[in-house]
Amino acid sequence: MMPALSSAEVAVSGLGMFSTGQLAGALPLGWAAIPSRLVGSAVLLGPLALGGRLRISRSAIPAVLLVALSDIGAILVFSLGAREAPAVASVFGSQVAVVSALGAIVVFRERPSRLQLAGLCCVAIGAAVLAVTRA
Repeated sequence: MMPALSSAEVAVSGLGMFSTGQLAGALPLGWAAIPSRLVGSAVLLGPLALGGRLRISRSAIPAVLLVALSDIGAILVFSLGAREAPAVASVFGSQVAVVSALGAIVVFRERPSRLQLAGLCCVAIGAAVLAVTRA
C-alpha cells in the first residue's frame, strides 16, 4: 500500500505545484495554497484513517504541527515565486530531497556516499545555472 501512496503523493504534489502556479497570479496567496493542501491531505491521510492505521502519539503532535506549518509556509513562498516565474519556482520547489539530504548531513552527521555527493553537486550547479540565466 505504501508504494501506491508514494506514487499518489508524487502525482498530487506535481498537480499541486502546477495548480498553485496557475492560481498564484489570480488569487490571494492563501486561496492559491488551499487546494493542494486539501487534496494532498485527503489522498494521503484518507486511506490511512479509513484503514485505522493513522496513529499519532501525543508526544509527536508538536513535530507534526511544525511540519504542517512549514509545509504551508513553503507553499506560500512557492506561490510568491510562481507569480513571477512559474518554471523557476517549480524547479526550486522540487528540491525537497536535496534540502532533506543537506539537513541530514548537517543535523544528524550523516555520511553520504560519493555518488550521493555527486548528485547534490549536480543539483546545486543546475540550480545556480538556472538562477544566473534567469537573473
